[in-house]
Amino acid sequence: MGWELIIILVSFINSISIKMKPSSSSSSSKVHNKLKQVYLFHMLVVLVFLFFLSCHTTTDHKVNKEEQDVISSITNILEKNYVDKEIATELSRMLKENKSSGKYEGLDNTIFVARVNRDIRSIVNDRHLQVMTNSPSKKLPWSKSSILKVDVLEGNIGYLKLSVFPNPNKEYYGQMANALGLLKDTNGIIIDLSDNGGGHPDAVSNLLGYFVENKTLYDSFYVPSIDKSFEYTTRGEVKGHKLMNMPLGIIVNERTASVAELCALAFQNLQLGKVYGTTTMGLVNLAEYYPINDSLYLLASKGKQKNPFNVNIEDKGVIPDIRSDNAIVQAHLDLIKKAHGSSFKDWYNKSLGKTPVKLNDSLINTYVGNYGYLTIGKKDSTLYYNDEMGFSYQMIPLNENTFGLKLNSDERFRLIFKENRGEVMLIKKYFDGSEISYERL
Repeated sequence: MGWELIIILVSFINSISIKMKPSSSSSSSKVHNKLKQVYLFHMLVVLVFLFFLSCHTTTDHKVNKEEQDVISSITNILEKNYVDKEIATELSRMLKENKSSGKYEGLDNTIFVARVNRDIRSIVNDRHLQVMTNSPSKKLPWSKSSILKVDVLEGNIGYLKLSVFPNPNKEYYGQMANALGLLKDTNGIIIDLSDNGGGHPDAVSNLLGYFVENKTLYDSFYVPSIDKSFEYTTRGEVKGHKLMNMPLGIIVNERTASVAELCALAFQNLQLGKVYGTTTMGLVNLAEYYPINDSLYLLASKGKQKNPFNVNIEDKGVIPDIRSDNAIVQAHLDLIKKAHGSSFKDWYNKSLGKTPVKLNDSLINTYVGNYGYLTIGKKDSTLYYNDEMGFSYQMIPLNENTFGLKLNSDERFRLIFKENRGEVMLIKKYFDGSEISYERL
């Protein structure tokens, strides 16, 4: 729809107006002229509508013949830079055939990008490789939010939660030194990388440097297009204190990705600590944004993992040493056990009795009952926790509504009673802050 159609319609209207000759009578001539005016008015409305429709249509971006060169740019980038030459050749052949057959003609940008990415996926399941319309961020800036939490848990176990590994600067190095400085006198540290999407390898090298005495190679990547390897090493010198021989537990999950995976793998390969959780994403190839034109980019893998440990986790992920859906609790328990050795149970039970609390029978009775598959019983003014396996543990009051357990097992949590709309609820609160609520039946 364009100006050509409008010109044709104008010519058509002119021809109609010429053919519409009035009759000889004056009255019929007036009627005729009136009808002609109404007719021409309606045609004018149609023309205006078509004009604006034409303007709207022409602003909708189409992949015209000139823009078909986008495919040529993509294939050139792949053939020169993609990490796997055979796959690059196959992708180029497919995209060129699709271009020749007109598969991408007449598509707006959004549909064009989606179509090309779908075709790429039909050849290779590389989660890096894709055409993108947004300009990539060149650097991931440092933010205080990258260090989400620093804490000391029960048993003097440190906890460090990292949301991302930013491109580090002087301020970031200082903040990390302060965070680890707070944990230097603990009996062990949990480093939580769950949901960490990665970032900059320099921040990983800095973190690892606190736990390794000398500069140490922990990973490397080979880039075939330039026949060159890039090595990742721990920092030999760090700001603040080194934490040599500190017991460590590293937490990962299925959303741990990129250099966060390399970090967990390095702790594992260098035997600095155990990894807990679920298998990570497996998204570690070196990738780069290549400009296609002013509005499109190609994100493509250019380097593959090739380290001294002969481990490549691309599309496989880091496999935890200890698989657990409650990884923080498990790591916490293991670090406490390591710190207290054979006296662990004695330490735990003694820690419950440091501040003994006495409760009256009337309050104790309000807690007795069934809470789903858990039961709270009473014997001689003492409450007992009965779990789903039928085991019974004495409950030690820490205050009026919070209890610990005198344990012969490895469970570590607090039992908290709360009132909700007049009903008593039981909350099982784990040391990592997670909790499960049970209504009394």
